[in-house]
Amino acid sequence: MKLCKLAKKALLLKGNINKLLKGTTTNTLDASRNAFIDINGKIIATFEQKKINEDEIIIVVEEKFIDRILKHL
Repeated sequence: MKLCKLAKKALLLKGNINKLLKGTTTNTLDASRNAFIDINGKIIATFEQKKINEDEIIIVVEEKFIDRILKHL
């Protein structure tokens, strides 16, 4: 087995998180992992998440997918 270090970034999303992520992710906000999906249900990127409060969530995503996620949002 080979272990590889992954470059990840944490993003803090603020505002109406439920409205922002509803229909664009595959899991609930209480789950530890989630994925962004496009209109056809194809996965854009997977990420780890931690809900801070009703208006804030931290997501941790691999660096190479950040531009893809920002374009999607």
